[in-house]
Amino acid sequence: MKDVKELLSTPLSTIFLLLGILLSIFSIDLVCQLIGSELNFYGTMKKFHSNNISLELHTENKNILKNMEESYITEPITIGEKYSNGIVRILLLGSNNYNGLEKQFRTIGDNYFSEEDYKNGNKVAIIGENLRKLTYKINGESYIDIQEVRYKVIDYIDNNERSQWITGAIIPAKSMPNELLNKVKFINVYKKSDVESEVNKIREKITNVDFVNLEESLGYVLEQVWSYNSGAIKGLSFGIIIGLLNCIIASLFWSKDIRKNVSIKKLLGASKKDIFFDILHKLFIVNLAAFIISTFAVSISLETIGRVYMTPIKYKFYYSSIAFIISILIAYIITMITLCKTNSFKVTEYIR
Repeated sequence: MKDVKELLSTPLSTIFLLLGILLSIFSIDLVCQLIGSELNFYGTMKKFHSNNISLELHTENKNILKNMEESYITEPITIGEKYSNGIVRILLLGSNNYNGLEKQFRTIGDNYFSEEDYKNGNKVAIIGENLRKLTYKINGESYIDIQEVRYKVIDYIDNNERSQWITGAIIPAKSMPNELLNKVKFINVYKKSDVESEVNKIREKITNVDFVNLEESLGYVLEQVWSYNSGAIKGLSFGIIIGLLNCIIASLFWSKDIRKNVSIKKLLGASKKDIFFDILHKLFIVNLAAFIISTFAVSISLETIGRVYMTPIKYKFYYSSIAFIISILIAYIITMITLCKTNSFKVTEYIR
């Protein structure tokens, strides 16, 4: 209670310091939550990649891919579709006679693409449960618009099987709009007994292609995370910088306001060690208050972001703990700054 009273004795500087630390914790926590959510998703992609051989394409491939008969499935392409007041993220995959479809993507009704669907590039789709909200009925059949192209929904991906595909949509590769097919950088060939023969056939038609190990590629994961969250990460990173600068500036004002108390404690025989821990303890109280407020603010923000993008983002206390630990380090730095400032003045000046 004594430390709280001393903090309240300098209300303006304490509030300024609280806001600076709060902004820092909030920004760090929210960035960690968003990146962590994405890394968790792409981390679960390891199982998908472990069952496939991935090939990286280096050429304009829309015509080549559409004319191929070999078995493959494209790497997910992230697109957004407007819905209500938000945007629904869709992870779009193009399947071409992909013989791992039934094993990799269990569906609720066990319905998959027919040979005619693949051959003719029929506008049919298998979608995740979270995209059901985008569907509409025509003559009793469900349809979904993807990039302004109407697709008939033939089944839904079973959430219990692969929960990360709740926003996934699989369509025949030949039905993919050209502008999306041009974005395809990787295709995946299902590992089976004649996979080597299948890969060789593909390499005969697409000469500029390399084998890649996406299962262990951290660069690929970070690239995917950045491609979809770059705007949010940039904005929040700017918030982190502003928050840190605010903390430093606020600490200078705060150290000036507590000089009198520090002077009296020095006069009463307090050592530098005592003063250090006294200041650090006060900052811990401010940090704890900022952390509690930030935790609620981050939870609300994640719910809001989830509603806007129509994709649930789970709050994880683990990332908040990281932000809190960083805030403690900030408190340590502020304590050192405060000590440096308080060591540079004479005690007698504040006793007169």
